[in-house]
Amino acid sequence: MPRGTYRSSYDRDGAPRLADVEGWARRGLSAAQIAKNLGIATSTLYVWRDNHPELAEALARGREVSDLAVENALFKRACGYTAEVKKHYKVKNVTYDPVTGKRLSETEELVPCMDQVHVPGDVEAQKWWLSNRDRAGERWRYKPDSEPPKEEGEETGVVVLAPVDAEPTPPPELVAEMAAQSAQRERVAGEVS
Repeated sequence: MPRGTYRSSYDRDGAPRLADVEGWARRGLSAAQIAKNLGIATSTLYVWRDNHPELAEALARGREVSDLAVENALFKRACGYTAEVKKHYKVKNVTYDPVTGKRLSETEELVPCMDQVHVPGDVEAQKWWLSNRDRAGERWRYKPDSEPPKEEGEETGVVVLAPVDAEPTPPPELVAEMAAQSAQRERVAGEVS
């Protein structure tokens, strides 16, 4: 290198590895993991990202691909889908004598078949999808309001339950009926002995 020429660490360590950086971002590596792979501090990676648009674009492109894949998988899981599944069925082959009609031999074999299975939508994925789509929280909320409505007719989605007793007590009619049955059993037992 000619005297007086300065090469930054980005030109030496970052620029030649933009394809690697994009691939690591696509695989879902964090900024700290990408920085470690480059042999630099995480803060240096952030400085490079802010000062070099080509690095910022490589990181964004890589993350966009993986984010779209996850978004599509979440949407598919939330809505439900039909999948082709390979199943094996046990098939019994029986050979009969054409004259006597008696069974001559019997063999079993596993036969692979493709079967369609419906996977229903996942309620948790649906809640997650809807709560994150509505950023303002006007239509869908992950957690409803914790206070009961203050005005008549105002709904929050919270069901207020009565407190539960530690030891439930049976109704008085049942107690009276059980006492009468117990007294009758004692009278019968007293007559027998």
